[in-house]
Amino acid sequence: MQSSSRFFSLGVAAAVLFGVAGCAVSVSPKLDARAAPVLVKERLPLRAAVLIPEEDRNRTYEYSFFLFMQPVDIKFTPGRTLQDAVLLSFTSVFDRITVVPNRAAARDHHILLLPKLLDVKMEGRTNWARNRYEATVSLGGTLTVLDQSGREVIAIRGEAEATGEVVREDSAARFLSDAIGDLVRRWGEQLALSNELDRYAARV
Repeated sequence: MQSSSRFFSLGVAAAVLFGVAGCAVSVSPKLDARAAPVLVKERLPLRAAVLIPEEDRNRTYEYSFFLFMQPVDIKFTPGRTLQDAVLLSFTSVFDRITVVPNRAAARDHHILLLPKLLDVKMEGRTNWARNRYEATVSLGGTLTVLDQSGREVIAIRGEAEATGEVVREDSAARFLSDAIGDLVRRWGEQLALSNELDRYAARV
């Protein structure tokens, strides 16, 4: 499953960004897990497993646009970045958190976390007032928490976005990484305040 978006710019700076105008450019910039442990008073006494199905982990989003009349194709595969961001952020929320390849491998954990990205979008525009080209990455996502029997404990939905100036070919990747980190941080804050998880932790 792929998403596509098309946006245009006549900014001269794009010639510097992508080289000789007129040559098609295809880039697959590296994404980084831009996340930090969520601030909590104390960890939940739970062993958490994280599962992102292979289909979601390998899903590619493609965006095609023109900069200075030059075609540019960008491909992102953010699933693994989402996984790494969840691990980084939630280490402070649970006693232990690990990635599992399937549900069967989560049997010795108290809960199973199912993070999922939705509605990943990219938009670009020329900011004539500031004489620069900008891009905005927005996304939504859900985090579902299941107990050991597979029943839902809590489900959280969130949204995030990041905007900035496109100054090099990996700029949009940085914006997407920032948006994923912000989304995961919001999930973690809600988990840390969850009465449902507190009650579940008291029972296991």
